[in-house]
Amino acid sequence: IHRYINRGNTNMDIVNIWLDAYPKCTSRTDDRRRTALHIAVDHAEPSEDCVKALILQYQKACELPDLDGYVPLHYVLDGDSCSPDIVRLLLTAYPSAVSKATTDGYLPLHCLLCNDAPDLDLLNKLIQLFPCNK
Repeated sequence: IHRYINRGNTNMDIVNIWLDAYPKCTSRTDDRRRTALHIAVDHAEPSEDCVKALILQYQKACELPDLDGYVPLHYVLDGDSCSPDIVRLLLTAYPSAVSKATTDGYLPLHCLLCNDAPDLDLLNKLIQLFPCNK
């Protein structure tokens, strides 16, 4: 499923057939320790349905860092067209992701701020969820 999703393919009929036939495929990682969820949210316009299905199949993927310490929330916020709906799905599944730093010390908040035009609503949401503000 990693390779299929990596090519930007998100035909949900095919994704669902794959997930039904190989339910453990979502817990497997590639050579960079990325799950299918990491790969799905790393696209310019990730499919909300695909992301939702991957989270439902293996929610723990939201917590797993890749080799560079990126959890899926870092990936989606690192893109210029990050989707607030995808961010909401990831934060609902793993709220502690807001405080996870990469191996270089980047928080998801830093990834969002590196965008050309960061979404101000997302910025406020991340700030509100950050542990030092509670």
